[in-house]
Amino acid sequence: MIESFAKYGYVGIFSAIIATGFGLPMPEELPVLFSGVLVGHADTMKPGMTELPPERLRWWIMLPVVIVAIVVGDGLLYGVGRWWGHKLFEAAWVKRRILTPETRAIIEKNLQERGIMVLLTARLTPGIRTPIFLMAGHYRVSFTKFLIADGLYAIPGVMVMFWLAYFLTDQVLEVFHKIEQYRQLLVFGILCAVGGVILYRLLINRRVTTGESKDVPMIVRPVEKVTEAMEHAVEKAFDAVVHMGHAEEKPKAEGSKPPESSPAPSNPTKQVTPG
Repeated sequence: MIESFAKYGYVGIFSAIIATGFGLPMPEELPVLFSGVLVGHADTMKPGMTELPPERLRWWIMLPVVIVAIVVGDGLLYGVGRWWGHKLFEAAWVKRRILTPETRAIIEKNLQERGIMVLLTARLTPGIRTPIFLMAGHYRVSFTKFLIADGLYAIPGVMVMFWLAYFLTDQVLEVFHKIEQYRQLLVFGILCAVGGVILYRLLINRRVTTGESKDVPMIVRPVEKVTEAMEHAVEKAFDAVVHMGHAEEKPKAEGSKPPESSPAPSNPTKQVTPG
């Protein structure tokens, strides 16, 4: 499995991460972990080898590919929601079965008030990433906030998973080999679990996470103040740059203004005194 998947290399990992954002029934973390395993396997000396092949997968290429894939995938979801979300969310079956107008109003309010935290909740809560990112674009959430939330996960989170998989490649491969023995049973169990979750969400429990504080996982809450501070710092820096630009343009505009001509002195009429 490793050798066959390694043929697709960087393109395969990039495509898999993008596909998970658009509905592929697979956690986004799986291709991230698998990328670390691929690179770790490529950097492992096999019996009978004297040196590593020069065409092997390199970590300093794979890691940026994974991070860029996550940001691009999330950005595509944001763009779809921004430009076509009005058609998607106004569809009758979506309003009736998935997102009622009342739920959308609550989500919109929370996105405006707690944008970054709602996006982090979507990132770390299974099953709601795609709809929340679509709605973030539809409700015109600040793209700066969106990128900050993405960066808070994509950079440290991906690096931790990637390097864990890289250094524990042998252990991960051993787990894969054991899973391979029960592949058919495992696939059947996963399909049953996915089908059960879908039926439960659609037929029994239609509750949609709206981004309230109680919906935020405990692991996210300690970073709320840090993310808000980062958001304010970015906004202040942007305002400072804009203000400096205006300050530089103002003297130029005043210098280019032609001087006003002084009014011609009036010629008072001579009074002739009768002599």
